[in-house]
Amino acid sequence: MQDTHKTNWLLGIISLFGFMIVWVFTWRLGQGITFDSLVYFWVSKSLLAGKGYSYLDVLYSDQPPLYPSLLALLDLGGLDPIDASGLLNAVSFGLILFFSGKWLYQATHSRPAALVASVVLLVSFPLLRLFLWPGPNRFSSP
Repeated sequence: MQDTHKTNWLLGIISLFGFMIVWVFTWRLGQGITFDSLVYFWVSKSLLAGKGYSYLDVLYSDQPPLYPSLLALLDLGGLDPIDASGLLNAVSFGLILFFSGKWLYQATHSRPAALVASVVLLVSFPLLRLFLWPGPNRFSSP
């Protein structure tokens, strides 16, 4: 049990580091904005304006509504949707690092394997690059 607890702490530190990388880069350098990103921002603003899930007065049905809903929720808390997308990406990246390592640890019972896998994901430029762009679909973003 002690070994699992220590592994979780170490994975948490790696995850926090990954969160900070994405958060600082998007906060200091800005997000890479695409047309899809603008649609997500627009839908979140439309939701807050009481117009529902719409984009230019047309029902937004191309994607599931969770991402614009989260942006609207964070906008209610006073965070601009562009900044909120950076926060959501940073949290998502950190969670992927943590749960990937945790899953591997549970499958192999090897702390070194779990930690190395999380670090490899942390320094994976293609994966990191995806999280520097706003949007929910990580595998189709530029």
